[in-house]
Amino acid sequence: MKRKIKGLMIVVGLSMVLAGCGNQDAEEEKVQLVQEEEQESFAAATVEYGNVIQRVTIPCTYTSTEEVEHAFPVSDKMIVQVSVKKGDFVSEGALLAALDVKDVEEQIEEQEYLVQSLELKLKQTKELYDFDKASADILYSYTARSEQDKKQLEAKKKSIDRQYKNAIEDLEDQVSIGRKRLKEYRQELKDGQLFASITGEITFLASPLKDTFSRAGNTVAIISNLDSCYFIAETDEYAAYFAEGETVEVTYRVGSESKSVEVVPVHREEWDGRMLFQPLAEELVSTGTEGSIGLVLDEREGVLCIPKSALHQSNQGPFVYIAKEGLLEMQYVTVGLEGEGMVEITKGLSQGDIVALKK
Repeated sequence: MKRKIKGLMIVVGLSMVLAGCGNQDAEEEKVQLVQEEEQESFAAATVEYGNVIQRVTIPCTYTSTEEVEHAFPVSDKMIVQVSVKKGDFVSEGALLAALDVKDVEEQIEEQEYLVQSLELKLKQTKELYDFDKASADILYSYTARSEQDKKQLEAKKKSIDRQYKNAIEDLEDQVSIGRKRLKEYRQELKDGQLFASITGEITFLASPLKDTFSRAGNTVAIISNLDSCYFIAETDEYAAYFAEGETVEVTYRVGSESKSVEVVPVHREEWDGRMLFQPLAEELVSTGTEGSIGLVLDEREGVLCIPKSALHQSNQGPFVYIAKEGLLEMQYVTVGLEGEGMVEITKGLSQGDIVALKK
């Protein structure tokens, strides 16, 4: 219980004596308490039995341990479309941004038509080749073939081969070149569209982006893998207090709203200077969200205790100012567990004593 004590003043005096060879020995500190009628009042508290809880607050940040950078592989193309913004959650294959590739699309359309025409012409030429050879066989099949006929047929076939061979080879070369060029155009079109390679959150997006020119290899976006996101505390000082599979609570803020989520410690074999906690809920938390874990280190129940603000420190040890008969007296104490707001006293005070609090 806290209260006010009026009309008290503390006067501290120190007497010194000199010894030989210039050494100085300080006598025991003496405290004289003098009452003043108009002295300022002091806040006070009653020494009582209660609970002392020692806890720490461990800061942590929701962070991805796997991030993938995305960049255009070509330079000097205008970025005409940006389909996402920082903080968006995207699925694998989603369009992130696109370059101006209208001319490439037109080239692909023209090249597809050209290749199809060449393929058709090649097919027709091969069919004509086969037809002419078959016709020659038929022409010489209606009569008994003499040696002269056989020679004429052989000569005819060689003539047909010479007639079509160069044309077919030329067309095959044209088709091959056309297909290769079409593949290049399609690759150029693909290079002009940037797609998400994983499912995750856009944690970085270059700015400005739209209506600027691409630079090959320059990072346009970074996607953090949602399956590899954890609340990470950049310390392993309290690692021994967390058991595998034991849930704890992380408190974090979204705007002005305070939220909490249950987490479990994971990948303890990787806890070298940091601790990882995985949320149990499926609620999406943005990477970079800062939170905290409240951890109880120790607790004493039903012990004699005082407010922490009543405790003072000196070279001789901790002490308090105790009210007796209208005066404040300095009293050394022995301290047990120090909690957040209360301190356990194991010696020097009794239940019901009144101690002054610091202003």
